[in-house]
Amino acid sequence: MNSYTANKVGGLCLIIGPALATLMYILSTFVFSTGAGIDPSDFQGLANAGASAPAYERLLILLIPLALFCALNGFAVLQSICKADGNGDGLTRLGLILSATNFLGIFIAVGATQAAAWVGPNADLVAMTNAITTVGGFIGSIGIALFALGISTRQEFNKMLSLIVAALFAISAIVTLVAITDTSLWQMAGAYFGLTYIVISAWSIHLGLVIRNQS
Repeated sequence: MNSYTANKVGGLCLIIGPALATLMYILSTFVFSTGAGIDPSDFQGLANAGASAPAYERLLILLIPLALFCALNGFAVLQSICKADGNGDGLTRLGLILSATNFLGIFIAVGATQAAAWVGPNADLVAMTNAITTVGGFIGSIGIALFALGISTRQEFNKMLSLIVAALFAISAIVTLVAITDTSLWQMAGAYFGLTYIVISAWSIHLGLVIRNQS
């Protein structure tokens, strides 16, 4: 059991978690019947698709919050490393809290999506879950940007990649604010978010490999 150290488990969570969540986001948005070909601001269309989605699609979407909370464990391990010597501690601690708020919102939204199969298509329910994920996305984007800035101060990690992640998620926060005021931009915003998720997956794999080697 000594092999299951916090660094090794946290590193594995960082390697798998964000990449798996990104894959499921792409599938649920562009491939699965729950989102493919549907305007993300068409709440009734999304409600109809969610209510009639095959059971396997709804079950696979459950992997998103599971993967994100695994990633959260990995980020918590990173934060503890920063806390130990104080380098990057302040920014990573605040970033972790803000990111956790976003992950909790996604968990609630995925649960509400499952409810659509029980109660039937409900546009109001879809609008509410979109509001939760949108506001959570704004908070979470700031959180990831701050966390990445904190990590960029540490020599053992790739500083340039961390700064790229920080910049992309700072822009993501601005995009989310604009999307809140104009739902016609949601499709374009969704494509940008997909890009940021791919980049953070690559960054997380790098972070995970580094801390696993520190065990």
